[in-house]
Amino acid sequence: MKQNVIFFVLFASFILICGINTRHEREINDRNAPERPIINSEQKVVQEHSSTVETITKTAFRKRFRRRPPAIAFQAVLKKKSLVLQTNEPITFDRVFTNEGEGYDEKTGIFTAPVGGLYVFSATILAGNGYYTEGSIVVKDNTIVTAVSDRRTLKETQIDIADQSTVTCNLKTQKGDTVKFMIKWPMGQHEIIGHGKTSFGGYLFRAYP
Repeated sequence: MKQNVIFFVLFASFILICGINTRHEREINDRNAPERPIINSEQKVVQEHSSTVETITKTAFRKRFRRRPPAIAFQAVLKKKSLVLQTNEPITFDRVFTNEGEGYDEKTGIFTAPVGGLYVFSATILAGNGYYTEGSIVVKDNTIVTAVSDRRTLKETQIDIADQSTVTCNLKTQKGDTVKFMIKWPMGQHEIIGHGKTSFGGYLFRAYP
């Protein structure tokens, strides 16, 4: 009986000593470990919510950026005194104020649509003294609209009375289609007045997917 009691006392003492040593080691490790901020459950929820909102915002911004139509616009003007050209010859302008999207070629006077969509084009023309001129906006060799400037009654010695004409059109244009402003009629040589009185421009109103 005494042996059992002694054994029980020794076993309990051993368990108590082991528990004290384990707690002591845990306290030492906690003191040596770097301090960590205490985050409660509410703070975790706020952090997770903020992260989710940030992700959704970035995704929505990228989608809007991809859907944003490209900026395409050009404006060309004849600034020099005049230009002499033949029928069916595109008017080449010597001053390009805007060429967003690089669709307009200053050397040829031809605009090539960088993307398909609904475009708005406009052109203004003023014929030289003694000339009757019809300037047309032409898409892939198809005449769309025509501006007329009739100055046949004027002579060089008479007072210059302007007979300037402007046309505008809305066109469904495919990518790669060419658009130009040219003299379509009558046949022969024509003089076009510059000084900003003859011009050609356009812009993309809505791109097609």
